[in-house]
Amino acid sequence: MANELTTNDSGIPSNDKSMVDVEIARAVAQIQGSMAIAKKFPRDENAAIEKIKAAASRRTLAEQAEYEYSRGRSKIAGPSIRAAEAVAQAWGNMDTGVVELRRDTEAGESLAMAYAVDLESNYWKHVTFSVPHTRDTTQGSKALTSARDIYERVMNDGSRRLRNCMLAVIPGDVMDLFMDECNKTLSKDSKPLSERITIAMELLGRIGVTQQMVENKYCCKLTALTERQVAQLRRIFLAVQDGIAGIEDHFNGAPHGDGPARVKATIPRATSAKSTDQNTPPPAEAPQEAGAFAAFQGGPVQPGLRTQTRAEVIKEIMAVLREAGFAQPGVALGKRSKELFKKDPQAVSMEELHQLLTEAKAELDHVKGAVK
Repeated sequence: MANELTTNDSGIPSNDKSMVDVEIARAVAQIQGSMAIAKKFPRDENAAIEKIKAAASRRTLAEQAEYEYSRGRSKIAGPSIRAAEAVAQAWGNMDTGVVELRRDTEAGESLAMAYAVDLESNYWKHVTFSVPHTRDTTQGSKALTSARDIYERVMNDGSRRLRNCMLAVIPGDVMDLFMDECNKTLSKDSKPLSERITIAMELLGRIGVTQQMVENKYCCKLTALTERQVAQLRRIFLAVQDGIAGIEDHFNGAPHGDGPARVKATIPRATSAKSTDQNTPPPAEAPQEAGAFAAFQGGPVQPGLRTQTRAEVIKEIMAVLREAGFAQPGVALGKRSKELFKKDPQAVSMEELHQLLTEAKAELDHVKGAVK
């Protein structure tokens, strides 16, 4: 096993080769110890299958279990990294991970390895890859200097390779079973799919999304949308309404500009407490929107999540992240919110939003200091 890795890493400079060999030897020793335990306590496949079915019954996981994107006029889809992780945990007696083997600050790149091992069968898959210490921004490529930024770039680049390694080790029929159970979970709803598609288009229409834009995104007619795609449209609506992303981030051909500002102009909101006319009733469409969204989402809407104040704070965070060099500030905001609070930005409290704003400003100060 060590010899195979050494062969794959033949391009490593000799002065760094010893460090890589030490890391590989440590990883091999760890895996060998885990294999001994796995042999002593083999997995119960029937119990593992039941765990996999139970995991697939969670709707939030089922919605994230498949990635999908368009390439030309074709639609590419497959199990996501979240799906692979869930099945690996339930299947048991597996070791997976992404390891940074070498960091060369002078050359501005790291050598990393993603791997997955079935500890019982001794079957494993690994991929070695290089990661440049750069970040793509709207102003071009920027060098990463902090250890945290480099680590996050390595882990981000490694996640896709780790997914491929896990899918190569997990039995294909087990993965297919999980995806089938996820589809069953998504199909369990009190309203038929056609009605939920109609509700989705009504809501998306309020933020300027047309039927043609949705059909172009998924390369199919509205009537051919899947359960997972309708769930994704719900998340897109929330992201745009909360100011986390603009329409152009999700649909080709959408006008560029201030996405949150367009939402404020097209989605009725309750009258602000700062209004000078206390007798002015709230817009008539606001309760209808809440009811429609509740039907679209499959449950009641949490009150107070989408207010003007929240939108302003999120918009400020996005502006700070964009100034700090993040090409996709909405993605960065979502990632940090999950890291700190284990929640999406639209689910955090106002106090937590301000914590995210403080961290974003600190990141901007760090970037400005590095430039100086």
